Amino acid sequence: MQLEMVEELGLDEKLLEILEKEGIRQFSDIQRLAIKAGVFKGESLLLASPSASGKTLIGELACVNTVLKNRGKAVFLVPLKAIAYEKYGDFKRRYKNLGIKIGISTGDFYAYAEDLEKVDIMVLTYERFDSLLRLNPLFLKDIRIVVIDEIQNLGEEQRGPRLENIIMRLRNFENLQLLALSGTIGNPEQLAQWLKCKLIVSKNRPVPLNTFILTAEDKNEAIKKLVATFLKKNCQTLVFVSRRRDAESLAEKLSNITRPFISVNEISELNHMISNSLKYEKTMLTNKIAKLALNGTGFHHAGLSTLTRSFVEEAFKKGLIKVLVCTTTLSTGINFPAHLVILRDLLVAKTDYEDIEINEININRVFQILGRAGRPTYGERGYSIILVHNKNEKKLFQSKIFNIENGKYIPKFEPVTSKLAESGLDEALLVFIYENPGVSEEEIVEFFRGSFWCFQRGENCRESIRELLLIPGESIYEIVKANSKTAEFEAALKIQDSEVKILKSDADRLEAKVRSNMCSFSPNGPHCNCIIFSSLRTSLCRHLTKLALYVDNYLPDFKGVISQSLERKYVLDFLLSNRLVRKIRTTEKNVYETTNFGNMVVKLYLRPKTAIIIRESLKIGINDMKDFCEMFGKVLALEGRSVPPQFQVAILEVYENRIRLEEVPERFNISPGDFESLLDLSGWILHAIATIAKLEGYKDVSEKAKDLTRKLGVSISAKLNTTL
Repeated sequence: MQLEMVEELGLDEKLLEILEKEGIRQFSDIQRLAIKAGVFKGESLLLASPSASGKTLIGELACVNTVLKNRGKAVFLVPLKAIAYEKYGDFKRRYKNLGIKIGISTGDFYAYAEDLEKVDIMVLTYERFDSLLRLNPLFLKDIRIVVIDEIQNLGEEQRGPRLENIIMRLRNFENLQLLALSGTIGNPEQLAQWLKCKLIVSKNRPVPLNTFILTAEDKNEAIKKLVATFLKKNCQTLVFVSRRRDAESLAEKLSNITRPFISVNEISELNHMISNSLKYEKTMLTNKIAKLALNGTGFHHAGLSTLTRSFVEEAFKKGLIKVLVCTTTLSTGINFPAHLVILRDLLVAKTDYEDIEINEININRVFQILGRAGRPTYGERGYSIILVHNKNEKKLFQSKIFNIENGKYIPKFEPVTSKLAESGLDEALLVFIYENPGVSEEEIVEFFRGSFWCFQRGENCRESIRELLLIPGESIYEIVKANSKTAEFEAALKIQDSEVKILKSDADRLEAKVRSNMCSFSPNGPHCNCIIFSSLRTSLCRHLTKLALYVDNYLPDFKGVISQSLERKYVLDFLLSNRLVRKIRTTEKNVYETTNFGNMVVKLYLRPKTAIIIRESLKIGINDMKDFCEMFGKVLALEGRSVPPQFQVAILEVYENRIRLEEVPERFNISPGDFESLLDLSGWILHAIATIAKLEGYKDVSEKAKDLTRKLGVSISAKLNTTL
């Protein structure tokens, strides 16, 4: 399809001129199919095609076309901040002369949308868009198209439920075009049907990609030979490994091979970049990066600061770094291609600072990695190589990732499955009630029937979702009585309140000493170390019964822990018992609305359990800044961030003026990138703690949060509204 042929299919003629200036003379296969399917006339589509096939450009054009045709505003959603900034730059560079206002906002912070309401196209992360919808659901009133890049993230346990909830809420807006993009998805037909989109599939790639699985007893030696071969052809290489330290050590080993291939002029340009980009950072990592870059190699992982990562990325894009060794941080996202991609490790390491968890790499992630090779403007063909140790491993892995059709290897993508019921149902229900005060139980069930979780379970999901959400909540007294033998229940009533001592309490677990016995309620069930409990097995002993009754009387916010421990895991009861939601009795039916606390949790963009932990920590007591820093570290971890144990000590020393902030990474052995990420998150979390403390009447703790915010130099207002 030639460019001049598509105007009648809905593309504004101004965009044809821009494409021609960009050197784009014809559309790729997936682009032609999308245009014929009506992408420029408002049709909702799911585009499933390989990386570098042109899906993103269609998303861009659809957004700009919608604005030029005066149909309304556009939103372009991406999973990562780095992608958002790159995409924002693409929009500004290509379409700045069309009079279109483009805005960007990233993060998951408590803020208002006034600035973004003034722009035509918004580039947002999933979380930022979710936050804006919560603060102002009418934010969508003028939006006519939403593009969701990398929609396969719907199947991620950590972020998938929030993305799923976004899509569920988008269904309520009429005349909204949805354009979903994915390069790795195993069940596109099912997903398209749920999205109510036409499915457009293409297996063609403008730049062909040759993929090989090679055996090598010594993988590093094999990499050296491959790199040397491609360097002679003036081709760049990306090497993917599982761990940060492996990325650094292998980059050093490869520097001897790359050194002869870097010219005097390139060294001069690198020195200029180093003096400009890294002059404010003098750490061991930046010194190592600078030294390796001058030899033509580099490494890239999440431990690098933003400035250092930017330097590495820019040097590679300019062809100055010939070989870059990286972790999976570069497997998706920014346009960062190479001629050759080598996947060395089939395992990935996940670090939580106390242990390293090694998992087999996700198949979809494998293809995202391989897809970094061979892209337009980077040669006529790309090469990707997977290294395995022997023929048996090759045969096993080959059968795992490929189907063979007519002698060709076809990628075997993993299906996207909903994780909503596993980790996000409580938050999704809270947000729904917040946005629909006075909602009935039937309306709740009907809304969640529209989830991907229900869709994947077919017609029988109605009762399943009702059970998860709405099993009528019995009182703790009734639950405990039903789980205790009569003699033990009566014996529990004789135990004095003074004989109960609470040792630990959070959103998932209660521990206490009842008389001289250690008792607990947790997701693993109830437990007591007394002989009676051991003999009863399926019933509660008097000590556990007393603890539950004590909680019922004195710690009502922990009723949900008791009920969940006893397998009463219905979500609405959890929200009710923790005072996030309240029931309003009417003459006809029960309806629900969020409490002031629930409203605040939604606006602060906190997970319900995180907010409960903050509130209960306040009740237990924050006596000094040390207690506050311990609670602060716990909250950061609850929000899914790995927190090194020394971080709490470090921020306490910063608060007490015993160390300067910039000295923390070196002194406490925290990678600059990790420290930067934690600080970035700290502004939001400290604001949340300050707000909840003020709401609950703990003004001293609220002031501590504000003091620490100032000491850490994290400006809440700057972080909360990053519109450019």
